[in-house]
Amino acid sequence: MNAAQSIPEGAAEKNEVTVVARTDGAGRAVVEIRDTGAGIPSDVLPRILDPFFTTKPVGQGTGLGLSICHGIVTGLGGEILVESAVGKGSVFRVILPATLGVPQRAVPSSIPPDPVRRARVLVVDDESMFGKAVERMLGDTHDVVFESKARKALDRISAGEVFDVILCDLMMPDVTGMDLVEELERTHPASAARVALTTGGEFTDRAREFLRRSRNRRISKPFAKLELDRLLASMLRDGR
Repeated sequence: MNAAQSIPEGAAEKNEVTVVARTDGAGRAVVEIRDTGAGIPSDVLPRILDPFFTTKPVGQGTGLGLSICHGIVTGLGGEILVESAVGKGSVFRVILPATLGVPQRAVPSSIPPDPVRRARVLVVDDESMFGKAVERMLGDTHDVVFESKARKALDRISAGEVFDVILCDLMMPDVTGMDLVEELERTHPASAARVALTTGGEFTDRAREFLRRSRNRRISKPFAKLELDRLLASMLRDGR
């Protein structure tokens, strides 16, 4: 979240957030988050793990996120290392000790929703892997169409294609999910009401304000198949 928030909106081709997981020579788990954002000034760097310390405006940060993460990681016998340069970005490295335990298989704790009619679902996301994942989740029960560009999705709807549900990423390069919803509200209000926004977080002021006033359903990434099934069942029952 911090990595994404450190990058200003726009200029997607010039910025990136990279997440790498590996095992080091001592058998420890290492998770590295690298960004090309604003970077952290050297006088601020020593304080970023302190409780209640934040550089964000009032109302946008509590100064507890990194402090809580640090407490969890050190409580597990690990550490957080930080490298940063103003104007070049930051690297946060979480290192956790190896475990000899065997992971337990997750046991579903919820009953799946009742089956619903087969629907036509449009997935709009700039990550093709995400589209393929949704298609694997829904392909047996629904007809899934994928578009990596919101503009192409708008063109399909303007050409007369009808979709029962439109799963659209909130934050995308060029035309965002917010732009798509606003355009559909002007030109195809019935389709606008069928949009459910997928999001990994609200990283800009515009995104936060949009979600605050939007009536569109939303689902947080990453999500499980059960969550997606419930969302579609709810929308199809409501006629949205």
